[in-house]
Amino acid sequence: MCILYFDNEKMKSLLGKIFITLVFLSFCWVMGLYFRRDKSWVRSVVEVEMATYYTLESNNAFANDGRSESDDTFENNNVFAGKSKDKFYFSELFVKDRVQDEEDSVTFLRNCALEADSAELRLVYTGLRVSRDAEIQVVLPSIEDTLRGGVLADVVKRSLLRMEEELSRQERYLKELRYYERTHSVVDAGYNEVMAFAMRMKTDFVRQKRLYEALKRHFEAGELMAVKHSRFRVNGVSYRLKGQKTGLAILQPEDLRLRKLALGTGRLQEDLLRYPKKNKYPRWEGFSVCGAKSKAFVPPFSKKQEMEFMRFRDSIGTLFCVKLNEEPLFGTAIDRRGAYYRGSFDEDFRRHGFGFSIDDELVKCGIWQHGRFKGERMVYTSDRIYGIDISRYQHEHGRRKYPIHWNRLRIRHLGTLSDKKIHGAVDYPVSFVFIKSTEGTSIYNRYYLSDLRSARRHRIPAAPYHFFSTHSDGRAQARFFLKKSHLRMTDLPAMLDVEPSDAQIRKMGGAARLFSEVLEWLQIVERATGRRPLLYVSQTFVNKYMEHAPEALKRYDVWIARYGEFKPYVKLLLWQLSPDGRVNGIHGDVDINVFNGTKEEFERWVSYSGASTP
Repeated sequence: MCILYFDNEKMKSLLGKIFITLVFLSFCWVMGLYFRRDKSWVRSVVEVEMATYYTLESNNAFANDGRSESDDTFENNNVFAGKSKDKFYFSELFVKDRVQDEEDSVTFLRNCALEADSAELRLVYTGLRVSRDAEIQVVLPSIEDTLRGGVLADVVKRSLLRMEEELSRQERYLKELRYYERTHSVVDAGYNEVMAFAMRMKTDFVRQKRLYEALKRHFEAGELMAVKHSRFRVNGVSYRLKGQKTGLAILQPEDLRLRKLALGTGRLQEDLLRYPKKNKYPRWEGFSVCGAKSKAFVPPFSKKQEMEFMRFRDSIGTLFCVKLNEEPLFGTAIDRRGAYYRGSFDEDFRRHGFGFSIDDELVKCGIWQHGRFKGERMVYTSDRIYGIDISRYQHEHGRRKYPIHWNRLRIRHLGTLSDKKIHGAVDYPVSFVFIKSTEGTSIYNRYYLSDLRSARRHRIPAAPYHFFSTHSDGRAQARFFLKKSHLRMTDLPAMLDVEPSDAQIRKMGGAARLFSEVLEWLQIVERATGRRPLLYVSQTFVNKYMEHAPEALKRYDVWIARYGEFKPYVKLLLWQLSPDGRVNGIHGDVDINVFNGTKEEFERWVSYSGASTP
């Protein structure tokens, strides 16, 4: 064994040189990391979330605020605090009817709100981390930081007009929903869904009206100005805009301590800085999948997720949102006029199955067949209001005559011409009766007066009806009806029964002539009685002719005859659902009718007409 001995001085010198060498090498390594150039950039693709909105104020609310209009940080973004109590926010200007990259020239404010958070427009872009300072390079749209002058005023004016149209449409829809609520109850299929939609629309109407009034005050106040505010987040870390030129932007962390820690490219630094990792999955953009390196994409669906909903517009601009994993297809559709549908679709995305829609005409809640509304399938219960209409045919069958036993009247069968959904036993009271009085200018029902007196004696609200003839004018028929009907004894408005065939309508001169004579009868009887008569027609007549009827005729309540399984899909007061019902106390078939509304609605109608309920 050989043992080497070194004196203390030589050992100290050697250790000192080794230490100095290590320090120098460490310094060179650190400086090399710090001064790396482009070839050493951390090339990591990231998702950049941008949230932006504009603040709108008027007159001199912008003067002397002492702040920069280009301040884009959210901590200091309310540059107009205290200048005006009437704040108004929007996310951006957008072009109406943007279809397949074709734009027209009509521009509006988008995402209008009275709170900044509600007006935010959130977009997700693909960015590239380009430096050790955690800086992000991303392509952003070139959006003006400040909007002012005549261009902004024109956009605000157009937005006000558009809001007025939308409020008017919502008012019409709410009117239809109130009508539906008055005439339906929880036993009706789809009632809860329609009422839930009505509640949402009422809330939205109040919000839209507040927005309209606030924007109108700004517009009327004078000069307008809007300033953009933006914030950026990358994997939960807040970023600010460092600079932007021709769409290419550089973002840097708001917390400068992150930049000091941004040394090296190891796993420790990535975890410490909460660097976004590379995207592992592409994202959905419309109907196509785009990779992580595309300039922008929109969530919410990733490749790992199963696509549950599909949104698209058809060739006429109807917006669909359909859930794909259900059979049949289920979803919503909104057309360009704002008409709304929620329910089932067939394979061609036509309304099919159960669903409800609302437009300017009516709430249609029921069964659809390949885009055509079949009607509402009513559930018959003892809660509904039923009545009958009678003539001499309830007294005479061949040569035999039968009395009506008014003290025994109970509806026991709703007829056999269609399938009916009935809950419970059919044993309903007769809540009203219409009795035929006259026909044309010469036919009078000999049983009318005795039946009317019997109905009044048994406290059943009653009224007469006249069968309209195409062989004489409306004035002469009205005079004959008034002469024979003893209207001071009646409880309810009179009814005009209009059932001409197409041939009879052509022979008398066409639909216009028919409408003229019918309207004359209605107006004469209304003036004589002080009550607005009812108009009895079939669903077929409504479909074929009523669209062309004068507005004066459409103001009269209608009584619809439809003997299928579906309720008529027009606004109506009464529905004749069957011509072959059965009633205790009456021999043979009887027309069965149902009031289109609740018991409370019926009582109000009878009270308004001057009758007392049994």
